[in-house]
Amino acid sequence: MHGNSTSGQPFSKPPSPEERSEGGYANLPVTKAPGWHGTIAWDALFNGMATGLFMAAAVSELAAPAVFTPVAKVDYPVALVLLLIDLGLLVLDLGDSPRFHHMLRVFKPRSPMSVGTWCLTIFSLPLTAAAALSLLAEWARIVVVVVGLLPALGSAAYKGVLLSTNAQPGWKDARWMGGYLTNSALLMGCAEQLVLVCSNGATAGNRHPAHRLHRAARAQCDSPGPVV
Repeated sequence: MHGNSTSGQPFSKPPSPEERSEGGYANLPVTKAPGWHGTIAWDALFNGMATGLFMAAAVSELAAPAVFTPVAKVDYPVALVLLLIDLGLLVLDLGDSPRFHHMLRVFKPRSPMSVGTWCLTIFSLPLTAAAALSLLAEWARIVVVVVGLLPALGSAAYKGVLLSTNAQPGWKDARWMGGYLTNSALLMGCAEQLVLVCSNGATAGNRHPAHRLHRAARAQCDSPGPVV
């Protein structure tokens, strides 16, 4: 009846009670490797580029509108394109296309995946509005930019929090990964803004924002820990 069960490879020997008492299952090999592929790395990269560019543009425009408003009007459409690429990679990485839509049926505040899915969805709305309003009403763009800051921060941090809360060896010990990914998103946002400023020409009108962006990036690089 069970003849086929012994014809293949032999069963692995279970750990003895002494081995379990010494280290538990922490030092044993992972029984089932996660189905992650190279897409998740590109997903994290474009997520950081989109959220970082939006946050850098929003904070700089709110802090010094006379200097950064012309740059921010270019940043928001670029961030929207990066976010669309990120969402496409995320859907591919999930393996099942409707899965992202199904996660929006409920909201679980203690689940990093649920919070991140909702942050991405909410963040996409003010970002789309900011990109569309870049050529229209000034005050309306400022309103949607302020509304989009908090979900943008959550979208930048949730992937690191999600990876650090799973049971896989290595990932489970990276408790600061959410902070580091947020810091890297802000650094990439400053770098993207700097590239966009320089690509528009090195005139006297845009050297000033370039110098400010350079100082902001230097301050983050010199920080001893994650800047959130």
